[in-house]
Amino acid sequence: MKTVRITGIGMGNRESLTYEAEQAIAGAQEIILTDTLARRLDLSLDTTLNPGAVITLCKVSEVAERIIESSACDIAVPVSGDVGFFSLSRTVAKGLASLDDIKLEYINGISSMAYFFAKIGSSYDDAKIASAHGRSTSMVALTSYNKKVFALTGGDQKVHSICRELAEAGLGYVTVTIGENLGSEDERLVSGSAAEIAEIEFENLAVMLIENPHAADSSQMLRDSDFERAKVPMTKEEIRWISVAKLGIRPSDTVYDIGAGTGSVTIEMARKACESRVYAIERNPEAIELIRKNMAATGSYNIELSEGRAPEGMESWPEPDRVFIGGSSGNLRQILELIISKSTRGFRLVMNTVTLETLTEAFAVLGELGFENAEYLSISAAKSQKMGSYNMMIGANPVYIITADYCGAVGAGSAAGNAAGGSSAAGH
Repeated sequence: MKTVRITGIGMGNRESLTYEAEQAIAGAQEIILTDTLARRLDLSLDTTLNPGAVITLCKVSEVAERIIESSACDIAVPVSGDVGFFSLSRTVAKGLASLDDIKLEYINGISSMAYFFAKIGSSYDDAKIASAHGRSTSMVALTSYNKKVFALTGGDQKVHSICRELAEAGLGYVTVTIGENLGSEDERLVSGSAAEIAEIEFENLAVMLIENPHAADSSQMLRDSDFERAKVPMTKEEIRWISVAKLGIRPSDTVYDIGAGTGSVTIEMARKACESRVYAIERNPEAIELIRKNMAATGSYNIELSEGRAPEGMESWPEPDRVFIGGSSGNLRQILELIISKSTRGFRLVMNTVTLETLTEAFAVLGELGFENAEYLSISAAKSQKMGSYNMMIGANPVYIITADYCGAVGAGSAAGNAAGGSSAAGH
């Protein structure tokens, strides 16, 4: 039976090692280090603690295989920080899961987060915690809806590139505190606005705290009065709430909004996709400016906005999980065909229309393209309005809300749905 101790070594220096971690390394017959960690560590850590141990360097993907091949009975696998905090330990455990002759033990270390917050004299129990290291995490989304965000950085998402993205999105005012090369002689702590930090170069080994005192509440439903609309048609709040609820947006979903209008539905969806992005397109330049104003007014910056007539301009968008169509400008089939061409996992579709012509077109197109679980809903709403000493119920035109699922099997005649979009759409 082999005993493998996955050992958190904190910041990688002797001072941040726990006593238990020291003992694990000191007692190991073999110490397996990843190439990345070895470049960071002063290897005297290993030689002074355990001069007789075999030290093996390998790639992250090779650690589990090396453990299996090793003739040692007592193996230490040092990992940076905390074994339960975005750690290599999960990868190693997965690679060894099917083996009965290997006993895994986990020895925790000091995480970069705990070390960093202690250094700046702050707490982290109220922070949103994320990793942008080698991931497509939307820091704009997290910053929009959280007053305090802590993130690991690295790869393509370095500190300065994240801050540049925040500034370009309209969040250049947020306060950012950076910890670089924590625990080393080159340790650096820097604080400033996102716009200021964007001008400073940082290395891979950095963490960041983003503080946004004006973060929006992603759980709060928006009223019509929260939006500026000018002369651009806007989906009324009752219809907007039902339409977005029908989409069932999850925080990490990638969402499309086609025919974004004033941005009221766009922003409502952006709040639901509070860890991701909404990709919106609108052909009316006046509406584009309104959307930008409404994004700033509501604090919802996780929206990638394009001006144009769909489907032109949508080619580079990532695969969607949810799609809303409020206006297709007569290109409903072409829009859906493009979205289907991107889809590998399927998506939920909701469309709004106010005309029977668009409703009829949607019914035919969704059926031909293989959509399933179609639902057609006609909503007529009336709202009280003060008329002298009386309250009168004033009705709005009925709106058709169409919901359908695309599950990846294209074929005419399958149970499908109907959708609304088109130049006669309700507008939003």
